[in-house]
Order: sequence, then structure tokens, then C-alpha cells
Amino acid sequence: MDVTEVTPGRVCTSGGERTFDLCIWTAGFSASPFPRGLDLTLDAAGRALVTRELAAVDDPRTFVAGDCARYVGDPYPIPNGCKSAGPSGAAVADNLLRTLRGERAAPFRFRTPIYCVSVGRRAGVVQFTGRDGSPSGRVIHGRLGAFVKELICKSTIWAFRLERRGLMSYAAMTPRALPPARTVSRRCDDPFTPA
Repeated sequence: MDVTEVTPGRVCTSGGERTFDLCIWTAGFSASPFPRGLDLTLDAAGRALVTRELAAVDDPRTFVAGDCARYVGDPYPIPNGCKSAGPSGAAVADNLLRTLRGERAAPFRFRTPIYCVSVGRRAGVVQFTGRDGSPSGRVIHGRLGAFVKELICKSTIWAFRLERRGLMSYAAMTPRALPPARTVSRRCDDPFTPA
């Protein structure tokens, strides 16, 4: 849903009007600037336009991952943040190796299973998603939501520690094991707006 207006105690969205006692406004992500001399087509937020293979639309030899990439072509539900940045970095590494071997780059397939946010140390919200990456009706909140969010944060650290010891590969956590996400209609200028 798009927010169209916020006034004291009230927010208007494309899906209707809602009231609130407390409004916490988050504005999203901003891409880090690219190095000078790297001539790529960028969107209004400074993200490079990339194909499903994470190659820059201007130069198929240049790959971009994480929050610096904006996926063009068919809408593809890949949100910004750590949940897609790590797997997209591993996918870029794989595609660089494929390119060096003269093979074709593989599309990056990603589906986020949840969206989550901490609200202080004792509360959190976890929103589950459907197979297409759009939010479903399942939500965990309160202390259980905070516990799940903390578990997710700690599991990321554990994964890196295990990888450093050679016990697992972060690349193994990439979504290649998942079925391709079904294409959904969504606004291309906002990766957070579900269809």
C-alpha cells in the first residue's frame, strides 16, 4: 500500500484510512554511491539497473549486488536489506566464475520468507510471505515476534562463524534451492510495495 497522507492520529493509504496512537516513520534504503568513473544507468535512488542475472544493463561484464541493485524487466520480488544482499553477493560471485569460464550467467532467484522488525527489546513484528514474496495474512507480534527477530539476527552471525570455520557456505543459503518466484505485478520504482 502507498501512504498518501499522514496527520496526527491518522494515516491515509491506497488501501484506506487507519488511525494510530503512535506513528514510527521509516523511509527505507539509500544506495551507497558508486565509484567515480563507473558509468552505469541509475534509478532516482542511485541504484544501478540490473538484469535478473545481476548484470548491469549497460555492461553485462559488470555485476551489482545488494542494495545498490534495482532489478528491471519483469517485476521480481526482491526487497532491499541483508536478507537479499548476502545471497545476491554469493550469486554475483557464482556468475563472475561462470563468466570467466565462458558460461552463461544464471538468473538470481530469490523469495523472502518473512519481513520482520524489532520494536524495542521486548516486541517485534514478523510478517510471513506467500510463494510470490508478497505479504500473507500470517503475523507474529509482541514478545514472540521479538524472539523470532532476535533468532534471525543471531542465526546470521552463526552462519558467518560456521562459514569461517569451513563448516558451511553462505552461498549454500542462496535461493538456488528454492523454486523460482512467481512473477507478480508491482510498482517497479518501489521494491517494498507488494502488488
